[in-house]
Amino acid sequence: PPLLRDRGVLRLLAALAALALTHVAAVVIAVKALFATQLGPWSAAHYGPVARHLWAGAAHFYRLAGCWAVAFVLWWAVVRPGVSAASPPGRPGRRRAGRRASRPRGRA
Repeated sequence: PPLLRDRGVLRLLAALAALALTHVAAVVIAVKALFATQLGPWSAAHYGPVARHLWAGAAHFYRLAGCWAVAFVLWWAVVRPGVSAASPPGRPGRRRAGRRASRPRGRA
Protein backbone atom coordinates (compact mmCIF):
# COMPACT_ATOMS: atom_id res chain seq x y z
CA PRO A 1 0.00 0.00 0.00
CA PRO A 2 1.19 3.53 -0.69
CA LEU A 3 2.98 5.35 2.10
CA LEU A 4 0.78 8.44 1.97
CA ARG A 5 -2.47 6.72 2.91
CA ASP A 6 -4.22 6.15 6.24
CA ARG A 7 -1.75 4.47 8.59
CA GLY A 8 1.22 5.29 6.39
CA VAL A 9 0.81 9.00 7.08
CA LEU A 10 0.55 8.37 10.82
CA ARG A 11 3.70 6.23 10.76
CA LEU A 12 5.49 8.91 8.74
CA LEU A 13 4.47 11.66 11.18
CA ALA A 14 5.54 9.54 14.15
CA ALA A 15 8.90 8.87 12.49
CA LEU A 16 9.41 12.57 11.78
CA ALA A 17 8.61 13.41 15.41
CA ALA A 18 11.09 10.78 16.60
CA LEU A 19 13.68 12.14 14.18
CA ALA A 20 13.15 15.66 15.54
CA LEU A 21 13.64 14.39 19.10
CA THR A 22 16.85 12.60 18.15
CA HIS A 23 18.13 15.79 16.52
CA VAL A 24 17.47 17.72 19.73
CA ALA A 25 19.22 14.98 21.74
CA ALA A 26 22.18 15.08 19.32
CA VAL A 27 22.56 18.84 19.77
CA VAL A 28 22.43 18.48 23.57
CA ILE A 29 25.05 15.72 23.45
CA ALA A 30 27.29 17.76 21.14
CA VAL A 31 27.09 20.83 23.39
CA LYS A 32 27.73 18.81 26.55
CA ALA A 33 30.70 17.10 24.87
CA LEU A 34 32.06 20.48 23.84
CA PHE A 35 31.70 21.86 27.37
CA ALA A 36 33.22 18.71 28.90
CA THR A 37 36.26 18.43 26.63
CA GLN A 38 37.08 21.66 24.77
CA LEU A 39 37.15 24.43 27.38
CA GLY A 40 40.45 23.57 29.07
CA PRO A 41 40.62 24.25 32.82
CA TRP A 42 36.92 25.10 33.01
CA SER A 43 36.03 21.65 31.65
CA ALA A 44 38.34 19.92 34.13
CA ALA A 45 36.84 21.94 37.02
CA HIS A 46 33.19 21.23 36.12
CA TYR A 47 33.37 17.72 34.69
CA GLY A 48 35.16 14.73 36.14
CA PRO A 49 37.18 12.33 34.00
CA VAL A 50 34.33 9.81 33.76
CA ALA A 51 31.83 12.46 32.69
CA ARG A 52 34.25 13.84 30.10
CA HIS A 53 34.77 10.38 28.63
CA LEU A 54 31.05 9.57 28.65
CA TRP A 55 30.03 12.79 26.88
CA ALA A 56 32.84 12.50 24.34
CA GLY A 57 31.99 8.83 23.75
CA ALA A 58 28.30 9.62 23.28
CA ALA A 59 29.12 12.35 20.76
CA HIS A 60 31.47 10.07 18.82
CA PHE A 61 29.02 7.18 18.85
CA TYR A 62 26.20 9.34 17.53
CA ARG A 63 28.35 10.83 14.76
CA LEU A 64 29.79 7.49 13.63
CA ALA A 65 26.94 5.00 14.05
CA GLY A 66 23.98 6.47 15.94
CA CYS A 67 22.74 8.85 13.27
CA TRP A 68 22.74 6.04 10.68
CA ALA A 69 21.09 3.60 13.09
CA VAL A 70 18.31 6.07 13.91
CA ALA A 71 17.64 6.69 10.22
CA PHE A 72 17.56 2.96 9.45
CA VAL A 73 15.28 2.09 12.38
CA LEU A 74 12.84 4.86 11.48
CA TRP A 75 12.85 3.80 7.82
CA TRP A 76 12.24 0.20 8.88
CA ALA A 77 9.37 1.25 11.15
CA VAL A 78 7.69 3.29 8.41
CA VAL A 79 8.24 1.11 5.35
CA ARG A 80 8.35 -2.44 6.70
CA PRO A 81 4.69 -2.75 7.81
CA GLY A 82 3.53 -1.99 4.25
CA VAL A 83 6.01 -4.37 2.64
CA SER A 84 5.20 -7.38 4.79
CA ALA A 85 1.46 -7.11 4.13
CA ALA A 86 1.70 -8.15 0.47
CA SER A 87 4.18 -10.23 -1.49
CA PRO A 88 5.94 -8.50 -4.39
CA PRO A 89 4.43 -9.02 -7.85
CA GLY A 90 5.95 -11.78 -9.93
CA ARG A 91 7.23 -13.62 -6.90
CA PRO A 92 5.65 -16.96 -6.10
CA GLY A 93 3.87 -16.89 -2.82
CA ARG A 94 1.08 -18.69 -1.06
CA ARG A 95 -1.93 -19.52 -3.18
CA ARG A 96 -5.16 -17.91 -2.14
CA ALA A 97 -7.98 -20.11 -1.02
CA GLY A 98 -10.52 -20.89 -3.70
CA ARG A 99 -8.15 -20.59 -6.66
CA ARG A 100 -7.04 -23.55 -8.71
CA ALA A 101 -3.62 -24.09 -10.20
CA SER A 102 -3.27 -23.67 -13.96
CA ARG A 103 -2.42 -27.36 -14.34
CA PRO A 104 -3.15 -30.25 -12.02
CA ARG A 105 -0.36 -31.53 -9.86
CA GLY A 106 1.28 -34.78 -10.82
CA ARG A 107 1.20 -34.15 -14.55
CA ALA A 108 4.11 -32.91 -16.57
